[in-house]
Amino acid sequence: MDPTDELHLVVTRFDRDTVGEVDIATEHRDRLRRVAMGTSREVDDAKPCDTLGHDGCMEITGVVERVERIAATRADDTADLAGVEAALKDVAALQSWLAGNKAALTSRMAELVPFPEKAIADCTRESSRDTAKERERSSTLDAAPSLADALDDARVTPGHVDEFTKATKQLEGEQRDELIDRLDTNGLLDVAAVASVEDWRRRLALEIKTIRADDWRRPPRTTPRRPSPHLDRQRRDVEHHRPIRPRHRHPLAAKSSTPPSTHCSPNGPPTPARAT
Repeated sequence: MDPTDELHLVVTRFDRDTVGEVDIATEHRDRLRRVAMGTSREVDDAKPCDTLGHDGCMEITGVVERVERIAATRADDTADLAGVEAALKDVAALQSWLAGNKAALTSRMAELVPFPEKAIADCTRESSRDTAKERERSSTLDAAPSLADALDDARVTPGHVDEFTKATKQLEGEQRDELIDRLDTNGLLDVAAVASVEDWRRRLALEIKTIRADDWRRPPRTTPRRPSPHLDRQRRDVEHHRPIRPRHRHPLAAKSSTPPSTHCSPNGPPTPARAT
Protein backbone atom coordinates (compact mmCIF):
# COMPACT_ATOMS: atom_id res chain seq x y z
CA MET A 1 0.00 0.00 0.00
CA ASP A 2 1.22 3.50 -0.82
CA PRO A 3 2.38 5.53 2.23
CA THR A 4 -0.15 8.21 1.40
CA ASP A 5 -2.95 5.66 1.51
CA GLU A 6 -1.64 4.43 4.83
CA LEU A 7 -1.78 7.96 6.23
CA HIS A 8 -5.31 8.45 4.91
CA LEU A 9 -6.37 5.19 6.58
CA VAL A 10 -4.98 6.34 9.92
CA VAL A 11 -6.65 9.75 9.73
CA THR A 12 -9.97 8.16 8.73
CA ARG A 13 -9.91 5.92 11.74
CA PHE A 14 -9.16 8.88 13.99
CA ASP A 15 -12.30 10.61 12.81
CA ARG A 16 -14.35 8.14 14.84
CA ASP A 17 -13.02 9.76 18.05
CA THR A 18 -12.42 6.60 20.06
CA VAL A 19 -9.47 6.05 22.33
CA GLY A 20 -9.17 2.37 21.48
CA GLU A 21 -8.16 3.09 17.94
CA VAL A 22 -4.98 4.87 19.02
CA ASP A 23 -3.29 1.49 19.40
CA ILE A 24 -4.37 0.58 15.86
CA ALA A 25 -2.90 3.82 14.57
CA THR A 26 0.36 3.07 16.40
CA GLU A 27 0.66 -0.22 14.52
CA HIS A 28 0.10 1.60 11.24
CA ARG A 29 2.70 4.18 12.22
CA ASP A 30 5.34 1.51 12.81
CA ARG A 31 4.62 -0.16 9.50
CA LEU A 32 4.46 3.22 7.80
CA ARG A 33 7.94 4.05 9.02
CA ARG A 34 9.34 0.89 7.48
CA VAL A 35 7.52 1.50 4.19
CA ALA A 36 8.65 5.11 3.96
CA MET A 37 12.26 4.15 4.64
CA GLY A 38 12.13 1.43 2.02
CA THR A 39 13.30 -1.25 4.42
CA SER A 40 11.82 -3.89 6.67
CA ARG A 41 14.01 -3.07 9.66
CA GLU A 42 12.46 -1.57 12.78
CA VAL A 43 12.91 2.13 13.45
CA ASP A 44 14.41 3.12 16.76
CA ASP A 45 11.46 4.34 18.86
CA ALA A 46 13.83 5.89 21.34
CA LYS A 47 14.27 8.79 18.91
CA PRO A 48 10.78 9.99 18.02
CA CYS A 49 10.29 12.17 14.96
CA ASP A 50 9.27 15.67 15.97
CA THR A 51 10.02 17.56 12.77
CA LEU A 52 8.13 17.95 9.52
CA GLY A 53 11.04 18.16 7.11
CA HIS A 54 11.60 16.95 3.56
CA ASP A 55 13.39 13.84 4.77
CA GLY A 56 10.93 11.18 3.58
CA CYS A 57 10.31 9.14 6.70
CA MET A 58 10.74 12.15 8.97
CA GLU A 59 8.07 14.08 7.10
CA ILE A 60 5.43 11.34 7.03
CA THR A 61 6.01 9.97 10.50
CA GLY A 62 6.05 13.47 11.96
CA VAL A 63 2.60 14.08 10.51
CA VAL A 64 1.30 10.76 11.80
CA GLU A 65 2.63 11.32 15.30
CA ARG A 66 0.94 14.69 15.51
CA VAL A 67 -2.34 13.24 14.28
CA GLU A 68 -2.08 10.60 16.99
CA ARG A 69 -1.57 13.14 19.75
CA ILE A 70 -4.38 15.37 18.51
CA ALA A 71 -6.84 12.47 18.29
CA ALA A 72 -5.87 11.11 21.70
CA THR A 73 -6.21 14.51 23.37
CA ARG A 74 -9.56 15.20 21.74
CA ALA A 75 -10.93 11.84 22.83
CA ASP A 76 -9.62 12.25 26.39
CA ASP A 77 -12.22 14.02 28.53
CA THR A 78 -9.69 14.31 31.36
CA ALA A 79 -7.01 16.05 29.29
CA ASP A 80 -5.38 18.84 31.27
CA LEU A 81 -4.33 22.29 30.11
CA ALA A 82 -0.84 21.18 29.13
CA GLY A 83 -2.24 18.39 26.98
CA VAL A 84 -4.69 20.69 25.18
CA GLU A 85 -1.98 23.27 24.55
CA ALA A 86 0.32 20.60 23.10
CA ALA A 87 -2.48 19.35 20.85
CA LEU A 88 -3.18 22.87 19.58
CA LYS A 89 0.52 23.31 18.77
CA ASP A 90 0.36 20.06 16.81
CA VAL A 91 -2.65 21.39 14.91
CA ALA A 92 -0.73 24.57 14.04
CA ALA A 93 2.24 22.51 12.87
CA LEU A 94 0.03 20.40 10.63
CA GLN A 95 -1.63 23.49 9.21
CA SER A 96 1.77 24.91 8.29
CA TRP A 97 2.82 21.64 6.70
CA LEU A 98 -0.41 21.43 4.72
CA ALA A 99 -0.13 25.07 3.64
CA GLY A 100 3.38 24.44 2.35
CA ASN A 101 2.25 21.42 0.37
CA LYS A 102 -0.76 23.28 -0.96
CA ALA A 103 1.45 26.12 -2.17
CA ALA A 104 3.76 23.67 -3.92
CA LEU A 105 0.81 21.96 -5.60
CA THR A 106 -0.57 25.36 -6.60
CA SER A 107 2.69 26.17 -8.35
CA ARG A 108 2.58 22.80 -10.08
CA MET A 109 -1.00 23.42 -11.19
CA ALA A 110 0.05 26.76 -12.68
CA GLU A 111 2.50 24.89 -14.90
CA LEU A 112 -0.13 22.46 -16.14
CA VAL A 113 -3.19 24.59 -16.89
CA PRO A 114 -3.57 28.11 -18.33
CA PHE A 115 -6.04 29.25 -15.64
CA PRO A 116 -4.91 27.65 -12.36
CA GLU A 117 -7.27 29.67 -10.15
CA LYS A 118 -10.32 28.04 -11.72
CA ALA A 119 -8.81 24.57 -11.52
CA ILE A 120 -7.79 25.04 -7.88
CA ALA A 121 -11.24 26.36 -6.96
CA ASP A 122 -12.83 23.29 -8.53
CA CYS A 123 -10.60 21.01 -6.47
CA THR A 124 -10.83 22.80 -3.13
CA ARG A 125 -14.32 24.36 -3.46
CA GLU A 126 -12.86 27.68 -2.36
CA SER A 127 -13.79 31.15 -3.55
CA SER A 128 -11.88 33.00 -6.24
CA ARG A 129 -10.52 35.32 -3.56
CA ASP A 130 -9.08 32.38 -1.63
CA THR A 131 -7.49 30.88 -4.73
CA ALA A 132 -5.97 34.24 -5.66
CA LYS A 133 -4.47 34.40 -2.18
CA GLU A 134 -3.07 30.90 -2.61
CA ARG A 135 -1.46 31.96 -5.88
CA GLU A 136 0.20 34.93 -4.18
CA ARG A 137 1.42 32.72 -1.36
CA SER A 138 2.87 30.15 -3.76
CA SER A 139 4.61 32.90 -5.75
CA THR A 140 6.16 34.26 -2.57
CA LEU A 141 7.41 30.83 -1.53
CA ASP A 142 8.83 30.22 -5.00
CA ALA A 143 10.80 33.46 -4.73
CA ALA A 144 11.92 32.73 -1.14
CA PRO A 145 12.89 29.03 -0.88
CA SER A 146 14.14 29.38 2.69
CA LEU A 147 10.73 30.67 3.76
CA ALA A 148 9.11 27.72 1.98
CA ASP A 149 11.32 25.30 3.89
CA ALA A 150 10.46 27.00 7.17
CA LEU A 151 6.75 26.63 6.40
CA ASP A 152 7.15 22.94 5.57
CA ASP A 153 9.07 22.44 8.80
CA ALA A 154 6.32 24.24 10.76
CA ARG A 155 8.75 26.92 11.97
CA VAL A 156 6.48 29.62 10.58
CA THR A 157 2.75 29.79 9.94
CA PRO A 158 0.79 30.68 6.80
CA GLY A 159 0.12 34.05 8.42
CA HIS A 160 3.85 34.79 8.46
CA VAL A 161 4.03 34.04 4.74
CA ASP A 162 1.05 36.27 3.97
CA GLU A 163 2.58 39.18 5.89
CA PHE A 164 5.82 38.72 3.96
CA THR A 165 3.81 38.78 0.72
CA LYS A 166 2.25 42.10 1.73
CA ALA A 167 5.69 43.48 2.57
CA THR A 168 7.16 42.54 -0.81
CA LYS A 169 4.32 44.39 -2.54
CA GLN A 170 5.53 47.63 -0.95
CA LEU A 171 8.92 47.31 -2.63
CA GLU A 172 10.06 47.01 -6.20
CA GLY A 173 13.01 45.58 -8.06
CA GLU A 174 16.24 45.50 -6.11
CA GLN A 175 14.53 46.57 -2.90
CA ARG A 176 12.26 43.53 -3.03
CA ASP A 177 15.24 41.28 -3.68
CA GLU A 178 17.01 42.85 -0.73
CA LEU A 179 14.11 42.00 1.59
CA ILE A 180 14.14 38.38 0.40
CA ASP A 181 17.90 38.16 0.91
CA ARG A 182 17.53 39.45 4.45
CA LEU A 183 15.63 36.30 5.38
CA ASP A 184 18.99 34.55 5.47
CA THR A 185 21.66 37.23 5.62
CA ASN A 186 20.05 39.38 8.30
CA GLY A 187 18.57 36.61 10.46
CA LEU A 188 15.06 37.68 9.54
CA LEU A 189 13.85 34.10 9.24
CA ASP A 190 15.02 33.31 12.76
CA VAL A 191 12.88 36.19 14.00
CA ALA A 192 9.82 34.78 12.22
CA ALA A 193 10.38 31.39 13.86
CA VAL A 194 9.82 32.84 17.34
CA ALA A 195 7.64 35.90 16.69
CA SER A 196 3.88 36.14 16.47
CA VAL A 197 2.26 37.32 13.26
CA GLU A 198 1.74 40.80 14.73
CA ASP A 199 5.36 41.08 15.84
CA TRP A 200 6.48 39.78 12.45
CA ARG A 201 4.43 42.47 10.72
CA ARG A 202 6.08 45.19 12.78
CA ARG A 203 9.54 43.79 12.10
CA LEU A 204 8.88 43.72 8.37
CA ALA A 205 7.75 47.35 8.49
CA LEU A 206 11.05 48.23 10.16
CA GLU A 207 13.00 46.31 7.52
CA ILE A 208 11.16 48.15 4.75
CA LYS A 209 12.07 51.52 6.26
CA THR A 210 15.69 50.44 6.58
CA ILE A 211 15.87 49.27 2.98
CA ARG A 212 14.38 52.51 1.71
CA ALA A 213 16.76 54.55 3.84
CA ASP A 214 19.73 52.58 2.54
CA ASP A 215 18.52 53.17 -0.98
CA TRP A 216 18.67 56.95 -0.44
CA ARG A 217 22.28 56.66 0.73
CA ARG A 218 23.42 54.99 -2.49
CA PRO A 219 25.76 56.89 -4.85
CA PRO A 220 24.06 59.34 -7.23
CA ARG A 221 23.21 58.47 -10.79
CA THR A 222 26.13 58.43 -13.20
CA THR A 223 23.98 59.39 -16.19
CA PRO A 224 22.65 62.97 -16.17
CA ARG A 225 18.94 63.48 -16.04
CA ARG A 226 17.13 65.02 -18.99
CA PRO A 227 16.96 68.82 -18.50
CA SER A 228 13.61 70.45 -18.05
CA PRO A 229 12.60 72.93 -20.81
CA HIS A 230 10.64 74.97 -18.28
CA LEU A 231 13.70 75.28 -16.00
CA ASP A 232 15.86 76.41 -18.92
CA ARG A 233 13.34 79.10 -19.85
CA GLN A 234 13.29 80.42 -16.29
CA ARG A 235 17.08 80.61 -16.26
CA ARG A 236 17.08 82.64 -19.48
CA ASP A 237 14.47 85.02 -18.08
CA VAL A 238 16.59 85.64 -14.98
CA GLU A 239 19.71 86.28 -17.06
CA HIS A 240 17.89 88.89 -19.19
CA HIS A 241 16.16 90.50 -16.17
CA ARG A 242 12.72 89.53 -17.38
CA PRO A 243 9.89 88.52 -15.01
CA ILE A 244 9.61 84.78 -14.65
CA ARG A 245 6.66 83.52 -16.60
CA PRO A 246 4.38 81.03 -14.89
CA ARG A 247 4.39 77.53 -16.29
CA HIS A 248 0.62 77.32 -16.47
CA ARG A 249 -2.00 80.05 -16.31
CA HIS A 250 -5.02 79.34 -14.18
CA PRO A 251 -8.12 79.16 -16.41
CA LEU A 252 -10.10 81.37 -14.00
CA ALA A 253 -7.42 84.07 -13.72
CA ALA A 254 -8.72 87.56 -14.53
CA LYS A 255 -7.72 88.84 -17.94
CA SER A 256 -7.17 92.55 -18.48
CA SER A 257 -8.49 93.89 -21.78
CA THR A 258 -6.05 96.86 -21.81
CA PRO A 259 -2.64 97.25 -20.23
CA PRO A 260 -2.44 99.54 -17.18
CA SER A 261 -1.95 103.14 -18.36
CA THR A 262 -0.11 105.98 -16.69
CA HIS A 263 -0.37 109.79 -17.03
CA CYS A 264 2.24 112.40 -16.33
CA SER A 265 1.98 114.97 -13.55
CA PRO A 266 3.70 118.37 -14.01
CA ASN A 267 5.12 118.26 -10.49
CA GLY A 268 6.38 114.70 -10.27
CA PRO A 269 6.96 111.28 -11.80
CA PRO A 270 4.22 109.38 -13.58
CA THR A 271 1.53 108.05 -11.28
CA PRO A 272 -0.75 105.08 -11.94
CA ALA A 273 -4.22 105.91 -13.18
CA ARG A 274 -6.96 105.52 -10.64
CA ALA A 275 -9.74 103.11 -11.29
CA THR A 276 -13.08 104.76 -11.90
